[in-house]
Amino acid sequence: MPATQTPREASGFGRFDTVPDDVLNFGRGENFDPKRVSNFLNLKKADVSHLASVSVASVRYDHFIPVVVRERLERNRQHGQSGGKTI
Repeated sequence: MPATQTPREASGFGRFDTVPDDVLNFGRGENFDPKRVSNFLNLKKADVSHLASVSVASVRYDHFIPVVVRERLERNRQHGQSGGKTI
């Protein structure tokens, strides 16, 4: 491989090109399932309320989910799929 080529250019694809975007099936957009993320990370309602800066009573996972809760869990889905509380 010439010094100017990266491994991606040499093989034609990147290391993670074959990994599905939603490998853990959390969903995307309207199909995003915040409860699934919370369960996967073993988060209690108190954990989620602290992370999203809302009261515990405000944490819910239906279509009335507070925007900040949904956004926080979606952000974690994108960056913290390690299985631990990486938030």
